Amino acid sequence: MFFALNNKMARFNTPQTSEFPFHITGRRHNKTAFDLDLDTVWKIMSDHLYLTHHLFGLKIYSFVLMPNHFHLICGTNSEPLGTALGYFMRETSKSMNLLSGNINQNWGSRYFRCEIPTSNYYINCYKYAYQNPMRANLVSKCENWKYSTLNGLLGRTHLFIPTVEDTLLFTDTGSLIEENLVWLNQKITDENILAMRKALKKTKYKLPRNGGKKNHPLEGGLI
Repeated sequence: MFFALNNKMARFNTPQTSEFPFHITGRRHNKTAFDLDLDTVWKIMSDHLYLTHHLFGLKIYSFVLMPNHFHLICGTNSEPLGTALGYFMRETSKSMNLLSGNINQNWGSRYFRCEIPTSNYYINCYKYAYQNPMRANLVSKCENWKYSTLNGLLGRTHLFIPTVEDTLLFTDTGSLIEENLVWLNQKITDENILAMRKALKKTKYKLPRNGGKKNHPLEGGLI
């Protein structure tokens, strides 16, 4: 993994390249559902994430496709993030329009990015992203949503997306995978979801203060 868990990271102010990952969100225009079925959209996304990885060195930690948006945790320390994601957003839109016959824009905006500068923040974002289908009541467990890298990493579907080694899910002892999935499926409280959404709206992930106190409870622990 790119850092030791629970270690505080130094600040990195450059928004386009970083040794730390970014949380990326892309939403459909007007937040409407994709014109194509999700199987087709997933294939398009997978193909272009594969190409973006090889063309621009994009490091992909996790990806979750939802009916009208996606969550991507990725990183780059060579090509500017805007170059890689600009290509990804443009080419996925072209591919979807080609198959659907749509001539309008697919994405409501380019994308939104938030740098994740600490290990605790990364863990929180990781869980938040994979729990999206659960919070939308699409599945009862994160791993059951087939349009995510989690489902592929567990061998339930073929995963074409080249991902960075997932050391949160897979440990030296294989039996711990089930324990890790139990943690991943423990629902985040509404209060913490609200705090995380506020943090993800910033260019650098930062949890809000807790009732006037200096730090939010999630600063030093896991959700």
